[in-house]
Amino acid sequence: THNNINFINQTTMDFNKLIPDFSAFGKTEWNKPCLDTQDKLHLGGLVCAALLVIFVFIPWFSVDGPGSADGSRLGITLWYGIIAFLGALIGAYGMLYKNYQFAFWGAAIVLLMAIIGLFVVPGIEVGKAELTSSEVKEMIKFPSVSVSRIGAILALIASLGLGACSYLKINNK
Repeated sequence: THNNINFINQTTMDFNKLIPDFSAFGKTEWNKPCLDTQDKLHLGGLVCAALLVIFVFIPWFSVDGPGSADGSRLGITLWYGIIAFLGALIGAYGMLYKNYQFAFWGAAIVLLMAIIGLFVVPGIEVGKAELTSSEVKEMIKFPSVSVSRIGAILALIASLGLGACSYLKINNK
């Protein structure tokens, strides 16, 4: 049983390590970002953070209907996309300046917003008509209308990557 207790103590996570040091933000040397190309976790996190910033500028919701019934909304034009963009910036800051707790929580924010993006149906402009969320919900019931949420899906995947890289960096400290 003594070996089991040692194993548990070695494998448990101290969740206090996940709390960001907000005083470190004020001490950031903005002219000295870290681009450690030898550290695969750091590099992977940087790539995921950069992708997150990009993914809010692609459609998070789009419909493709018969004729000219096509419309889409970029992530940045939605309330949850704007919050995801802010989370992506926090994640990028955390990775660039080795404040991995910020990167972790930035990834968590984007993950939550991307999950919301998978389920919310926003209003869109189709042709010259502005359709409300309720009208779009009715429209997408037809089998001839396809829905894409590619931006939200890509943001979800990249946020998982950023979260994993930053979590592992936090635990390696």
